[in-house]
Amino acid sequence: MRIRYQYKSVKIRINQRFAKQIMTKKIYDILPPRLVSSTKEKPKYSIDSKKPKHKTKRERKNYFPLHGKVGGILVSLGVFVIILAVFLYFKLASVSVVIWPKTEDINFTEEITAEKSLTIVDLENKKIPAQIIEEEKELWQEFEATGSVSKDGKAEGIIKVYNKLSPAKAISLVTNTRFLSDSGKYFRSVKKITIPAAQVKSGKVVPGSIDVKVLAIEAGEGYNIGAATFSVPGLAGTSMYYSIYAELSSKMEGGFKSTVKIVTAEDIEIAEDILTKKLLNETTEIIKNKALSSGLTLFDNALSKKTTEASSSVKAGTEVDEFTYRAKAKVSGLVFKDADLNDFIKNYILSQIASDRTFLESSLTTNYIPITIDLNNRKMTFNLEISGKIYPKINEEELFSKFSGKSSSEIQEIVYTAFFQEVSQIKINMWPFWVKKAPKNQNKIKTSLNFE
Repeated sequence: MRIRYQYKSVKIRINQRFAKQIMTKKIYDILPPRLVSSTKEKPKYSIDSKKPKHKTKRERKNYFPLHGKVGGILVSLGVFVIILAVFLYFKLASVSVVIWPKTEDINFTEEITAEKSLTIVDLENKKIPAQIIEEEKELWQEFEATGSVSKDGKAEGIIKVYNKLSPAKAISLVTNTRFLSDSGKYFRSVKKITIPAAQVKSGKVVPGSIDVKVLAIEAGEGYNIGAATFSVPGLAGTSMYYSIYAELSSKMEGGFKSTVKIVTAEDIEIAEDILTKKLLNETTEIIKNKALSSGLTLFDNALSKKTTEASSSVKAGTEVDEFTYRAKAKVSGLVFKDADLNDFIKNYILSQIASDRTFLESSLTTNYIPITIDLNNRKMTFNLEISGKIYPKINEEELFSKFSGKSSSEIQEIVYTAFFQEVSQIKINMWPFWVKKAPKNQNKIKTSLNFE
């Protein structure tokens, strides 16, 4: 505006000049070259060499000095809010759709057969494959001997028997002749003895003598006596009583009396019973855990248990405080795969319900009770009870893909149509609050079926 204004000022002045010239000079139809040249240069000259005096615009007095800044801030804030709203709409907009389809209960009971000869599920004949699993285990244990017996020993030793009969003559004593020690202990000779006659040597009478082995009459440590003199009680009252005697110069040994433990036949039977029960229980527990970890079903009465080996380390009557018993067992079980039964159940349910229905797997409950188990033929039958819920069959992926760009009412209509109106409740939540239609981005749409 300023430049235009200046140019207009110059043009007016130039015209005024020409007006004066016209008034002072003669007017020509065609201007002479000199005048044309001068007229062309003068405006140029006046513009370049003399700056025109401009009238300054009167500045409007601003009675509100902050009005321009506040307005700019408000405009900027408004633009920011609009941009943010658009960003939030496209970035944060989401929809969740929860659908409660109507369900109905189902209950079935069938008799199922599991056979070792089968390899695949036979739905038509209600049969599934079976198999045999086995486990062997060996076990040993120490047991205490409970029998007891008294054990004793009689003291024995060598005594020297003297004969100083006069007139001198040899004398014989029968087997088991008793000899009484000066401490009151009786001993017997173990065989018949003959005591030589006394002899006179260097004017002195030297008694005849003989060494005799004797055995204490009773057992016990009390007969382990030391040096002693003995009389022969059987000669009491005769002239030989004081002429026949004996002496012990060393010591009697071997006398004792005690009670020792022995293994009885009952001990061995009890050990066998305890160990085999323990062994079979442990082996059974192992095979059950093996079946469970392998996804197999094993009935308690589908087990074969037997002891293959059993032995005691000693015989009955052996004098020991403890003895060892060993045993070995084998347990076999007739089982079937859980996967095969589940496969049968799913296909069986589908064969029993309408084609436009499907079953809710999480609702299925099964119970089976064995009827007959034939371990020899590796075959068993059992009652199978099935219960659960079914609902209208739909293509969930296809259904949920139709929600993009749809309003709540449109989504409801799509759901009711897909489920043949068999819906008890629909819950649609659009966020943030200003969102009125589901986003185009399928990832922003969360959908689920609720059967609770």
